[in-house]
Amino acid sequence: MGAQSMAKIQCRNIDEDVYEAVVNEARRQERTLEGHIRFLLKDWYDNNSEGFRPPKDDEQFGWLPKWIINELRISAEKGFRSPQHEIIRRLTTSFNEENIYDPAMLSQEELLKKNLVS
Repeated sequence: MGAQSMAKIQCRNIDEDVYEAVVNEARRQERTLEGHIRFLLKDWYDNNSEGFRPPKDDEQFGWLPKWIINELRISAEKGFRSPQHEIIRRLTTSFNEENIYDPAMLSQEELLKKNLVS
């Protein structure tokens, strides 16, 4: 019998923090990086009978009224975003309208203009 052909996956543009976490965990588990990623994928699918699925809205946003969850989902789908991104987008827009800014995102000049530093 010949060896069975195995599928290959190549993944680029991995967030550096995620990559380092996976590399470190592979070392702790005494696996190669490739072996650890293979383990993680198999473990995930073996333990999730539905396979991969994002958390349901009511699992993630159970604290929000249903009508808000529905509106977020509809709006997110129109913009090809997740409900989480839609929440962040809306909060950011609202804060900007109220002149509330994340100081870490502004230059020193912008901080001075907005009187956020002296």
